[in-house]
Amino acid sequence: MGDIYGRDLVRQRVRNVGCLPGKRYIYRNIGCWIAQSSRRVILTIWISFLVVDGFAWTELYNLTSKRSLQRDKRFIVFLGSGVHKFVCGVSIPVSLEDKKPWRSLGAVYGFQGEYPVPVTPIYWWNKWEGRSLAEVKMQYNKNGSYKPDESRIFIYALIEFYLNRAGKNGRQCLLRAICENALIDEFGGIIGEVISAVLKPSDDSDDEYQDAYKAGRYGAICTTMYPECPQGQGLFDGLTVTRSSNYYKDV
Repeated sequence: MGDIYGRDLVRQRVRNVGCLPGKRYIYRNIGCWIAQSSRRVILTIWISFLVVDGFAWTELYNLTSKRSLQRDKRFIVFLGSGVHKFVCGVSIPVSLEDKKPWRSLGAVYGFQGEYPVPVTPIYWWNKWEGRSLAEVKMQYNKNGSYKPDESRIFIYALIEFYLNRAGKNGRQCLLRAICENALIDEFGGIIGEVISAVLKPSDDSDDEYQDAYKAGRYGAICTTMYPECPQGQGLFDGLTVTRSSNYYKDV
């Protein structure tokens, strides 16, 4: 007769898993079942951990790569805790015509300013953008006109502000300085050349600056034209001028 209750099949399955049939082996079978179940659970947990860990590392790598590709520029803004200090000076020798060669005299102009660092960044250097000849030509070919040069006007505003802070008439003294600059025919060094270039108004400057320069070229007496900036308050007072200047012909 065949196995009605399927005991042979049960014994075969038990042998395959390493457990023994029968009541006398009940405790051993329970331990065998627990051991095999534990192996399955541990194996399942280990495989799950490897899968989750692999996804985590993949996500972390993608996140890091994404940040490196889209990272913005980093800036540091000091909120009211810094001071920018600007100090410069110009020293010019004064001719004394003294018989003693060791004796000398120099005229020194010192400029010093302290400015707090602004909270909101202010970009002022765009006044000097587009100054190259190639960019000027491209702008003229595109619009048919040239962009006015604002750098010289910016420097004029600084000079007027400095003279006003010193208790002088900034506009009148600046116009007198432009007039006196036009009187000088030759300059004794690179500093004089720079000052002459700055104080020579461009064609697109205000008429007031151009008239002051033309008056100096025609030999006008600048102190008479601008009486609100008397002798001793001018920008060039205390500095020497060359003997070839028209200034000595009219004074």
